[in-house]
Amino acid sequence: PYPYESLQPVDVLRALVRDFPDDPVREQAQFTIGQYLEQEGQFAAAVAEFNRLIEERPASKWVEDAKARLQDITRRQVGLNTSQS
Repeated sequence: PYPYESLQPVDVLRALVRDFPDDPVREQAQFTIGQYLEQEGQFAAAVAEFNRLIEERPASKWVEDAKARLQDITRRQVGLNTSQS
């Protein structure tokens, strides 16, 4: 077994965001958390993560990508809601 195989990817990325707040990789890690959550179908958590990135790092190069992911999630959720009616 590998020493870190029991760790979840989101936990590792959250630790990076928490422990290295000024590291340039922090913003990419936070965006990646949002993407992971979105891919896992945890849309509310993904939206919260993308919004946190936008609020905490408004000048980040990842903000536009986060906004695009938010739009896609919203569009998908609206599409799901209208197709169920």
